[in-house]
Amino acid sequence: MKIWLPYTHAPTGSTTFIKALGRWLDKRGHEVTVQAFPHAFQYAPRLLKGIAPPEGTEAIIYNSWNAPAFQRDDLRTICVEHLFVLDPAIHRYKSASQAIFHDLFVRSFIAHGYALADHIVAVSEYTARAVRAEFRHSNPVAIPNGIDVERFRPVAPPPVDGPFRLFFAGTPSIRKGIDLLAPIMQSLGPSFQLRMTANESDCPDLAGLANVTFLGRLQQDQMIGEYAACHALLAPTRLEGLPLSVLEAMSCGAPAIASDISSLPEAVEHRHTGLLCPVDEVQGFITAARTLAADPAMRLEMSKNARARAVEQFSIDRMGEAYLALLMD
Repeated sequence: MKIWLPYTHAPTGSTTFIKALGRWLDKRGHEVTVQAFPHAFQYAPRLLKGIAPPEGTEAIIYNSWNAPAFQRDDLRTICVEHLFVLDPAIHRYKSASQAIFHDLFVRSFIAHGYALADHIVAVSEYTARAVRAEFRHSNPVAIPNGIDVERFRPVAPPPVDGPFRLFFAGTPSIRKGIDLLAPIMQSLGPSFQLRMTANESDCPDLAGLANVTFLGRLQQDQMIGEYAACHALLAPTRLEGLPLSVLEAMSCGAPAIASDISSLPEAVEHRHTGLLCPVDEVQGFITAARTLAADPAMRLEMSKNARARAVEQFSIDRMGEAYLALLMD
């Protein structure tokens, strides 16, 4: 099958997803074109409506925001909802401009995709429920995000001596809980270290804290090294479709200390593969970190369980087969 995977580029999980799915489909013998367009078109996707799919294209997989650009009525289409920004749960964390853009423009973008696509996919059960609540005539199927569990694997145990090492992976945004990191790390003190994929200029509240290390953007091999070398992933997020960082960390043997909200409980089993904390409660994350640091045997057991769950439930093969079944339907 000849499949077109167009997207508007952004350094987010949706870009990682489309590239990974394209590689998987290519390995399965399909003719795949993964095509990137400048990020700015995300705000005016209809400007890309005149782009012709590669000759012979039989199917298109696209992000819901990009539906006005890439929906084609004469081809099989799958519309993917990664992060449902119309979810009321995230409203109070938006800026005024974000709320206006989402309500006036994104709502129409994704409604277009939901109405015309052959299949709607949500990347978690939570996201599927949120979509159905807002668009009652939609019928999304949940296909959990998947990762290359052979590539993301434990490569070396975290250090035995020294501070308990936490890792924050993701965009330094309010949605990701970046504002909670400073009070968490200030309270944890020098026996804990946070390493994070951000620059100091992105996080003024964290600048100057001795137990925080800024790594900037990392390549995939570097990310694997950080996942494997941390004692736990720290994810105080407010809303997620299904975060690749949590799945990648689990696959590398890192338990997650994460918010008990949205799709996170679908990935993190409390006290089995990590610890779930009440959203926005700084003390919960502090207590969870100290609990793991004080009990190496618990942390090691969670590490093994996290790796096993990632392999069993969140492999790229499992995800790819589900998309392929829809394409062949």
